[in-house]
Amino acid sequence: MISVLLSAYNESSNPYFWKTIDLVKSLKSGGMNIELLVGVTKGDDDTLTRLVDSGVKLVEIHTNKRAERYNAAFKVSTGTSDSWILLNHPRSCLQENAFHSLLAQNNSVKWGAFTHEFDFDHPLLIFTSWWSNSVRGDIKKIFYLDHCLFVRKSLLEKVGGLPSVEIFEDTILSLKLGELYQPTRSSWKSTTSAIRFKSKGVWNQAIQNQMLKLRFLLGESDSHMNDSYEKSINLNR
Repeated sequence: MISVLLSAYNESSNPYFWKTIDLVKSLKSGGMNIELLVGVTKGDDDTLTRLVDSGVKLVEIHTNKRAERYNAAFKVSTGTSDSWILLNHPRSCLQENAFHSLLAQNNSVKWGAFTHEFDFDHPLLIFTSWWSNSVRGDIKKIFYLDHCLFVRKSLLEKVGGLPSVEIFEDTILSLKLGELYQPTRSSWKSTTSAIRFKSKGVWNQAIQNQMLKLRFLLGESDSHMNDSYEKSINLNR
């Protein structure tokens, strides 16, 4: 079984979010053993109303942390200990065959992620995806949420779910999981919106990302880092 978890906050104009919901509902209607669970915080658009109308299973939670919305959804997942938990980033969309491939993984695979790509053709973003896949992911065993991480339910329970921080929750989670098991990177693609790069400028955003990684390594407060990361764009709440 696959439990697909989504975090929702002001997603009304996010096409990837709604495409994922439609795709999972279609797979379930087609007979796949899959469920969709959405942790949602009410914002200032009609996301919550649209989700209620869509009939998906919701867990409403008042928080400014995406990780806590994923955890709230995780708590109501219904699979067995060996079931897959799929942390689907709200601005990433998987290919249909990615879900089928996940069910075909053998029992020795405990966690991993899909191969990242952006929806915007730019040399720096192509390099960024390659680095994310081949270096940060395959070698350092750190995958960001926009890869759409998958992990056995029992393993996610063992590490305590996602850490309750505002940013770099995926890094901390990967470090915990990587201490226990080697990840697997699926060749199926997780296509991610490049809206942050388009809005702030590709090079400006890339430099900011590297500075944030340095601040993380130096132990800066997650709330301070996220405040600067979200300045004027508000996509990581």
